[in-house]
Amino acid sequence: MSANMLFFFIFGFIFGVATADYCPPYYTAVPDQGICVVVDIPTVNDGSFDSASHQCAMNGAFLPNISNVFVNNVFASFANKLGQTSDFFIGVVKNDAGVWTYSDGSTLIYSRWAVGEPNNQYSCAIMNNSTYWYARDCHQSTSYACMTYLQSNPPNCPSNWVPFGDSCYYLKPIQLNDDGNWILYNFTDAQENCVEMGSQLASIHSKAESDFVYDLVYAQFVNETDPGYNRPCDWGWTWIGLAHSPSPNTTYWLDGTSLDYCDFGTGDCVIAEMYNCGFEIHNDATCYPEKPKTWGWWLAGFHYSRYLCKKSMKLI
Repeated sequence: MSANMLFFFIFGFIFGVATADYCPPYYTAVPDQGICVVVDIPTVNDGSFDSASHQCAMNGAFLPNISNVFVNNVFASFANKLGQTSDFFIGVVKNDAGVWTYSDGSTLIYSRWAVGEPNNQYSCAIMNNSTYWYARDCHQSTSYACMTYLQSNPPNCPSNWVPFGDSCYYLKPIQLNDDGNWILYNFTDAQENCVEMGSQLASIHSKAESDFVYDLVYAQFVNETDPGYNRPCDWGWTWIGLAHSPSPNTTYWLDGTSLDYCDFGTGDCVIAEMYNCGFEIHNDATCYPEKPKTWGWWLAGFHYSRYLCKKSMKLI
């Protein structure tokens, strides 16, 4: 047994992990707090805060919103025991008003800033095995920690699908055709492909779900190669399941759920357009530095490289 695996066993034994408690692979349960935790080292990502959020989201997790001294010490101890002595991102950011919050926008109920911190020159927070927090550049290559909530059973999602809440999500990755060009999909193609997998283009019903999707679709398309068109930023949006019909003028989710959340315009997703349209989403600071995270819409016949499917775990 490796030293790391031995630590997972000892850590779980100390905190009383029950056999019914489920965490994603390589995560450790902290039952008293109802969470699963891990500290990782960036490998295939660029090490930025947004990239770290994306890596967590791929396991249905998020950068940790540390809410008390016990959880803070768990992360510090976890990093120390694994020999991880470098800094790592946590889910704390400075918002546009200059106020430090959790990365989901909620109010901080606990903090552990070092003396002289936070340095308001920066907008993201890191901690290390000292237990203290420091403000750092969000684009600085840094390790990261992830957290998710303990579940009684493993999420019932197929391979390559990501759990969030009671749903599973599939992000269609960029693929190349025989000529080496990106395969592109219009809104109808994307929906039909989702339906073939027993799903629909994704509907979004809360800020938390929208934040999860932003993390899931994170990309840096300005660094991608698009030999056929050389327009990676134009093709890099991701179709979601919000549709617009001009007659009558309506906006609706393809899966028939209520339009109770929208991160576009005034928040109602109403547009004045005489053609059928679909909505899309992106999270890409390399292509759109002024507003890296946003929803948008365009003609349903237009083509993008990715789409996001969603289905209920109960239907699997």
